[in-house]
Amino acid sequence: LTSDYKEGANNSNNTGHSAGLHSGQWDWHSYMDKGSIQGHFCAHFPETAQLLHEGLRVVPNGSTKDQDLYPHLLFEGTPFGFCFFSTLSGNSSIQ
Repeated sequence: LTSDYKEGANNSNNTGHSAGLHSGQWDWHSYMDKGSIQGHFCAHFPETAQLLHEGLRVVPNGSTKDQDLYPHLLFEGTPFGFCFFSTLSGNSSIQ
């Protein structure tokens, strides 16, 4: 994950936040946006993407068996599916 963090610090791939809420540089990195997995996130942050992909798998009826996992992720394909992290650069603030 350290390499993913460093990539995030060096890659400003903004995904639509309001500039009125902060000063300085605040970058958002979306894994899932409105239910769609973002390919550029997976390319830039492969370790984090793998952890999220494994952690968001849906398991029916509380089963813990890998073969019982659904082939889709929780909230994938819905307009309410969001998963992201953000990077607030030095000398920046959120008001």
